[in-house]
Amino acid sequence: MSVAIHGTNGVTYNDGTTQATETKILQVVNATQNTEVSTTSSSLVDTGLTATITPSATSSKIVVFYSMPILVQTTDIIQVALIRGSTNILNNVRAMYAQNPSSQQVISNSVLDSPSTTSATTYKIQFSSGGTASSVFAAMWNNENPSSIMLMEVAG
Repeated sequence: MSVAIHGTNGVTYNDGTTQATETKILQVVNATQNTEVSTTSSSLVDTGLTATITPSATSSKIVVFYSMPILVQTTDIIQVALIRGSTNILNNVRAMYAQNPSSQQVISNSVLDSPSTTSATTYKIQFSSGGTASSVFAAMWNNENPSSIMLMEVAG
């Protein structure tokens, strides 16, 4: 995940977009999750990692950062999705390779979203196993390395 803040030149996000005016952060919401959730489903399921923000203007942008440790017990393709309300706004698909007998990675990403609302807006992380029905896939949260999501409202 990479974000470069350039004072009055704006913010450059890892997807290449730039907020090219003076950047003003209006509010920040942060949430963490330290409960283990697992799935073998190839359909997206909730991880429990969620945060809600109420934008102060319809022109506001929401910068979403998330980070989630993943433990996979068999080699598999996994999908991690960022959901706003019921809309999938970002997919992160990754091949993970299990070693001795499992492997852990941290999946993180950021996105600049334009929800165009002043209503409370919920962002959540969902995930799935992309492989066969025999795949065993778990997202691991713990106190040393909890999953986190941060929402920042940027003046539009």
